[in-house]
Amino acid sequence: MEYPQLKGWLPGEFRYHVCHYEEVVSLGDHTGFEATLRLDVHTVEQVKEWVQKLKGSSGVTWRVDVTRPRLGKRVLFKASYKCQHRVNPRAAKSSKNTCCQAKMHTTLKSTRGEMKTEDPHMPDLPFKVILINRHNHNLFFADAIRHRDVGEKANSILTGLFEIGHTPTSALAVLKHDLQMEYGQRYVYVSANRKICPDLPYVQRLFHKVCREEYGTQTGPTMLAALKLQVEIYNNKCNETCALLGTTSQESPLVVVCSPLMKKVHQLKHSGELCFIDSSGNMDIENCRVFLLLTHSCAGGLPLGILLCQSEDEQTIAQGLEQLKQVVGEKGFAGRGHEGPQLVITEDCGREGSSGKSIS
Repeated sequence: MEYPQLKGWLPGEFRYHVCHYEEVVSLGDHTGFEATLRLDVHTVEQVKEWVQKLKGSSGVTWRVDVTRPRLGKRVLFKASYKCQHRVNPRAAKSSKNTCCQAKMHTTLKSTRGEMKTEDPHMPDLPFKVILINRHNHNLFFADAIRHRDVGEKANSILTGLFEIGHTPTSALAVLKHDLQMEYGQRYVYVSANRKICPDLPYVQRLFHKVCREEYGTQTGPTMLAALKLQVEIYNNKCNETCALLGTTSQESPLVVVCSPLMKKVHQLKHSGELCFIDSSGNMDIENCRVFLLLTHSCAGGLPLGILLCQSEDEQTIAQGLEQLKQVVGEKGFAGRGHEGPQLVITEDCGREGSSGKSIS
């Protein structure tokens, strides 16, 4: 390519023909120009791939401004793009809005058949790009790069951290720590680039997106189906029934868990003598309740089971305790099975006290 400014600005793995190039006055840390290009791009997928790679090579985040329907059989794709620093009028107060006039117009023509055309670049270079690279702002300063799209690498790292139990805040902290170890003194510059180091609101949105894909919505049949699937996965992993999903009279889910380790605790004689119930609330936005059943030992309290529900009424707790008996079977509570322990200690709560009678 005879134009050095374009050579460093365009993605390198494509074949180009420059029909027109003219440098223009620009503001900031880049060279302004207007150019018309033809490329050996033949499919819509390749067009989108080229636009995505252009964001990385040029340092400009292009947003779709206008898309147009296919014009008969001759045009496969036609769209106009604008710099992200030109936002809608209703968002004119946005900190990134500079009313930037940079634009890009793209047209992909069809090469199928033997359609007559006077275009000398057909059929080898069917993709036409008109670039108006007139930015009224810097492209590589902190105020610009903090608005870039988050990169695939950062998304992949954060998703992996979510899958092993990290929250949005802790996942972002781990990512920043890794970046500090990788870049050292350059971290202060790298951390300003949103492509590499995203902001917390974005990480929170990504977290909820991953949760919806993995567990479904937080209410309704989709949530129950996802919860049932997780219970089945856990039981298959344990090679035995260690969790049981039920539904309360209010149609809310009720999960009982007795892990393999907890089942071993049921073999101790103490589990048949004494059981005390401890409850916690406000575990999430759905205000789930967690009831932990423990027994005493010389090493302290040992777990016998867990009840997860969205209510703490007597009927729900009693149903959960009955489900626990089904999970532990006749060998539970040191062989007492459905009789339960000899003594149950609860908090100073009438609901727990009344429901505790069903386990003893």
